[in-house]
Amino acid sequence: MSVREEFFDSHGSRCAADLYLPDERIRPVPCVVLAHGGSGTKRLGLPAYAEKFAAGGIAALVFDYRGFGASEGQPRQVIDVAAQRADYLARTLQFTLAAIRDRRRARRGEPPLLVPVVAPPGQVAVFTEPDARRTFEALGGEATGWRNELAPRFFFALPRYEPGTAERLHMPLLVCLADHDLQASSAFAARIAATAACVDIRHYPLGHFDVYRNPAFEQISDLQLAFLRANLRSRAAVDSTGGALTAL
Repeated sequence: MSVREEFFDSHGSRCAADLYLPDERIRPVPCVVLAHGGSGTKRLGLPAYAEKFAAGGIAALVFDYRGFGASEGQPRQVIDVAAQRADYLARTLQFTLAAIRDRRRARRGEPPLLVPVVAPPGQVAVFTEPDARRTFEALGGEATGWRNELAPRFFFALPRYEPGTAERLHMPLLVCLADHDLQASSAFAARIAATAACVDIRHYPLGHFDVYRNPAFEQISDLQLAFLRANLRSRAAVDSTGGALTAL
């Protein structure tokens, strides 16, 4: 396996990515594209998945969204859901108030009001679970290019599900859900995913960060690699254009 740094343009901003390639590439190989949600950056927990896929014969492109990590874009640490789609909650009253103040600063053209991503319980942050900080540090923390701060204004622009979206999907889907996730509802995700035409839904008794730690990582990444190999690798072998296929 080899890794090389790549860059691509997204609406005028230079986005940074790491491309993980299998050792033997006699023919075109499929490529899976990975990026975090929230403030996560490309070298925070994702390399393990990318390395696993590349070792299994599937290329992986891991990138930073505009305004985060090694990618360009201003202002920094501001989550823009629409922009992230183009590139590829609050726990407390205090966080809501911080989001309101941050939005007011945006309307006045002032710099973002940044709050921690992870902090001890009782403080204003996105994640205040006792194990959140330990997990981010175990994944490399700020040494990976990730920053423990973001603008809380994203609370007022959270992505909303558009009815009928899942029903229009006919490609094979694998949905892995952490049933103890406090940040996202696995029950809601399962209900929506079940309306897709060809879906395999797997439930795990895990929290939000457990997918990056063993034994859960090995179990889930083995399943994902098998799914990608079954549904992408054979198609890439006969891809006459030579282009890589992507799975989101």
